[in-house]
Amino acid sequence: MEANALGGGPHTIVLQSGETYTLSLDADGGGHATDSGANNDDLDITSQITIEGNGATIQRSTGMGFGCDLDGNAEQNEFRIFHVQGGGNLTLQNVTVRNGCADGSGTDDSGGGIFNNGATVTITGSTLMGNSADDVGGGIYNFVGTVTITGSTLMGNSADVGGGIDNFRGTVTITNSTISGNSALSFGGGIGNALGGTVTITGSTLSGNTSADDGGAIDNSGTLNLTNTTISGNSSGTGSDDVGGIWNAGTVNASFVTIANNSAGTSGAGGIRVISGIFNIKNSIVGNNTAPTGANCSLAGGTFNATGANLATDGSCTGFTQVTSPQLNLQPLANNGGPTETHALGSGSSAIDAVTDCTDLSSSPVSTDQRGVSRPQGPLCDAGAFEAPPSGPPLLFTLRDDLGSGNCLELRTNNTYCFVTSAGTFTGQFSLQSGSGYIAFRNVGGNLMQGLILLTMQRGTAALRVSPPTRIFSIVDQNLANTPPGCGCP
Repeated sequence: MEANALGGGPHTIVLQSGETYTLSLDADGGGHATDSGANNDDLDITSQITIEGNGATIQRSTGMGFGCDLDGNAEQNEFRIFHVQGGGNLTLQNVTVRNGCADGSGTDDSGGGIFNNGATVTITGSTLMGNSADDVGGGIYNFVGTVTITGSTLMGNSADVGGGIDNFRGTVTITNSTISGNSALSFGGGIGNALGGTVTITGSTLSGNTSADDGGAIDNSGTLNLTNTTISGNSSGTGSDDVGGIWNAGTVNASFVTIANNSAGTSGAGGIRVISGIFNIKNSIVGNNTAPTGANCSLAGGTFNATGANLATDGSCTGFTQVTSPQLNLQPLANNGGPTETHALGSGSSAIDAVTDCTDLSSSPVSTDQRGVSRPQGPLCDAGAFEAPPSGPPLLFTLRDDLGSGNCLELRTNNTYCFVTSAGTFTGQFSLQSGSGYIAFRNVGGNLMQGLILLTMQRGTAALRVSPPTRIFSIVDQNLANTPPGCGCP
């Protein structure tokens, strides 16, 4: 790259919006392309470079002759995308990096998307996908460097260790990001964090990552800090030391974390496996994880410290309050607002208002949940990564005659809105969101129909039916003073 070759810096490269930039190499006649493997055929970053992606993609060609067999030999057209060398500084903004291939010997086999060699990498609003490495770090290999990831996605990357990211004695900070669908042939499907490394994850989700052993989501031998984070649906399957969620032989500090629906295939645990080191956890949920032994937690060694209000759906997590799955009432992983998917707490969940000390392990206040919603919503904070909306007093629908327009359905709340429906059959749903200032009606079954269901509602959603063919919905406040002009029951 010309800007990189100029040295010094900083330099900014602006890509065309939505364009795809496909990298390929001209064969040099020596059985390889121009240089000698992933370590040289990549885009070397030796100065301060910012790439403004504008939604563009940088990818290695996958056309004829561009395989990635990960056999330990550097073959023609097998190369990673970026190699950030000592003294380099790479910033990626709103760009996709994909199809990198790190294969060969030495460091050729690590960091399919990005190999950060003692330098600094900052990734914002970007995606790393479909990158592969024969050894470590399918998406990113951070070797004694610093990586900061914000509002980004790592998906579908693969390696022997650390399918999404592998961190060796470096520092990785992940905020409001998603790490999903990555895989490791050995361990650390989502993240591998080696001895001496520090990984800090806030407001993020790790889901659907897989490994053969030692941590479908995270394999940790260093220091791992988790706050307002969801670890869901990860799996580890064929090894002797399985855990779908977090495998630990280092130090883990977890506050307001939800670890759910992870699985191990042969041994270990579905959620947490502690071999040695220290696992500190506070105000968190470990539920509905599965394994042949120790469904939620397997504590084989080290120290496990649970403080605050922690809930588990079996008795395997020492110091947790045991609840049933129906009592916990975790909803499926979904987009519940915010930058990442979360498990909402269903009506009446035992995690709601369970936390009397709304602080993390360092006693610092935790004022929001994973989505950025303020805590608490009710009288107390909720356990886990999701803060449920408050349940106010019951809402009552009443039916009144509105002098010729049919009947009028009146909902008494603290806000005022009006909806006029059309003829036919209607089966609707609404949900009241505290503080958001609206009630939304969603047509799920047609238009109007004969008959009326009167109901009360607290937190959550409810269905209603009304008649006759023309209907006015009026939502008025408790003293009936805020009904808008032309709307409402006479």
